[in-house]
Amino acid sequence: MVTCGMVGLLTGCASMRYGGAPEPSFDVNRDLEQLAQVFEQANTITEFYKNPTDAARNKFIIGRVTLMNIRYIQFVRQLTSDRQLLDSASGILMLGLNLAGTSVSSAATKTLLAAIAAGVTGSKQVIDKNYYFEQTIPALVGQMNAERKKALVPLLVGMKGSLDEYRFEQAVTDLHSYYFAGTFTGAIQAIQMEAAVKERQHDDVIATLTPLTIKDVVSKQALTTAIGALSQADLDKAKKAVQALDPKVTPADTLDAVKQQLQGYVRGARTPELIAKVTRAFRDAGIPLPE
Repeated sequence: MVTCGMVGLLTGCASMRYGGAPEPSFDVNRDLEQLAQVFEQANTITEFYKNPTDAARNKFIIGRVTLMNIRYIQFVRQLTSDRQLLDSASGILMLGLNLAGTSVSSAATKTLLAAIAAGVTGSKQVIDKNYYFEQTIPALVGQMNAERKKALVPLLVGMKGSLDEYRFEQAVTDLHSYYFAGTFTGAIQAIQMEAAVKERQHDDVIATLTPLTIKDVVSKQALTTAIGALSQADLDKAKKAVQALDPKVTPADTLDAVKQQLQGYVRGARTPELIAKVTRAFRDAGIPLPE
């Protein structure tokens, strides 16, 4: 077992504790405690319903986002020494701190927020660039940073609207999504979804390169074009085609979902016989095919 003393000869024990970065110039745990006191009332659902206003909703959102951001920075520091990743995560924290500074009236609280912002900006610039981690961790953190930015958009947009336009219940849901985006599970799910999309795209390419005649390839392209031309008025026809292709499958309720079902059959038609079967189902259902 490698002791802290042995590792310290190369990196230093403090560096190991903070993910290859120097010890922060600010006490994250202490700051969390102080911020929790500031936003304790604003950060409770019960408190909001005592006086449900646009300002109360926004104060609740800002409080939660701020605390989530600081905890996320703490989390990232323990995982990676990649400056670019920490810069990205810190950028969102800075935005949250700036929003928080506009939502509180206490001069002492504003000073605290400013001090934290300065500490984040300064300490993240002195990360040890020579400390290496497994590539999976930086990849996951990079995905989390991207997903958190995506999840932050609905909150920022919603805060600009009235309480009727952006309900408090929706804000709570969006906050949960924002938190989930900063987890390994959320990052892995996002990666899996992106991989699935890419796989389907490559399947479409591979399908056109299988041992089919030019006529077969043209037929598949025509089926795909027919699916793209379907409108809401064609929903029943699309459902009929799905049932004809596989009676055991229940057609989806929405047009987009039914289109995806039909495209799945087209994608899977890799022989002339299967292409002919899909074509018959389309024609029997009344779906027009391009000439």
